[in-house]
Amino acid sequence: DLLIINFSYLFSFYIVATFYHQDMIWNNRYLVGIVAYNLIWLFSSFIMRLYTQNTFNVIESFFRHTYRAALVHFVLFMAFLFFTKSNILQSVFLSSFVLMAVFFVISRFVLVYTREFLQKRTTKGKKIAILGYNSTAEKLAAYFQKRKGDYIFEGFFDDDISRIALRSKSNFI
Repeated sequence: DLLIINFSYLFSFYIVATFYHQDMIWNNRYLVGIVAYNLIWLFSSFIMRLYTQNTFNVIESFFRHTYRAALVHFVLFMAFLFFTKSNILQSVFLSSFVLMAVFFVISRFVLVYTREFLQKRTTKGKKIAILGYNSTAEKLAAYFQKRKGDYIFEGFFDDDISRIALRSKSNFI
């Protein structure tokens, strides 16, 4: 993520300096800006608990926390620019956030694909079977299936054949 953050900031500066403001040069204000950009990202991701195990294990949660961290980052960086009276060009500021958002979405999809690819080819989790079948067992099975990296849900043990007929989609042993 820090690579994405820095690349989006530097590439935005390059694009704006090359195509829109040819007289723009890299100076201390942009150096201070990129340092603040990184520190604010670290703070935002920490506050939003982006890099915790629980967040990373549930893909929807990871996307949601990334979105929230980026939003907090945007607001805090705007506040930084306002309170420091920095004259970093708005075009650099806004284009860096657009690039950052695009690269975050791409990187998250690559992460999801890579994770699922690796999970299908490795079996590092504990094998789990649930004794009995009821609504609580269904919830427990859903929990284990969400945590595919930690657990391998094998199915249910149940001696009531009528439940098997009702729930033919489920894994009964």
